[in-house]
Amino acid sequence: MKKRRAETLAEFLMAALVFGIIMASTFEFIANHTEMIGKIKIRDEIMQQAQFSMDYYYSSGVLPPDRAGLTFELDNDKKTLTVSKGTQHTMTFAFKE
Repeated sequence: MKKRRAETLAEFLMAALVFGIIMASTFEFIANHTEMIGKIKIRDEIMQQAQFSMDYYYSSGVLPPDRAGLTFELDNDKKTLTVSKGTQHTMTFAFKE
């Protein structure tokens, strides 16, 4: 019986190629969702700290000091609160009295 080495090598290369394509798409999917989860976590943290900041402002009349790596800026003329985490993540909240 004759051994079919070339055919076996071709089958192995095709299987490796298909596996590689599937794994690349899987890793890209996981990376995109991990990045999205990180952004959602920062957004939730900013919103929670903004609520704390406004509660603190209404009870004491001054903004709280920077906390949890966030900075607070209140503009009484425009009635807005800007909460920043670093330079990349900023949210502005408008409020009514």
